Amino acid sequence: FDTAEIFARSLDHPWDELIIEERLYLASAEEILNVIHNQPDYLDQVMLFGHNPGMTELINLLSTSSISNLPTCGICELTYKIDSWFQVGDLPPDIELLDFPKKLKK
Repeated sequence: FDTAEIFARSLDHPWDELIIEERLYLASAEEILNVIHNQPDYLDQVMLFGHNPGMTELINLLSTSSISNLPTCGICELTYKIDSWFQVGDLPPDIELLDFPKKLKK
């Protein structure tokens, strides 16, 4: 919750739109994907915060890349052209971005 709070504040995200989903804490890739699938279709974007190994497994499940570990504070953005969140995972994403703090030090 602390990380989501920091990001929400930095992005000026309205607090009343922040949803705390306890089952994301240490969830498996399949559990995280289930949370994604159950998002309302009127949402254009969803930002999830979680922990490894589930987040790394989810990236490897959904993206065309393969990573051994999503580092602490790592960010993965996957963009899809879909009509429903339930379609996530059926096709590869149109855009993939992976970034993390140590990458900026180089």
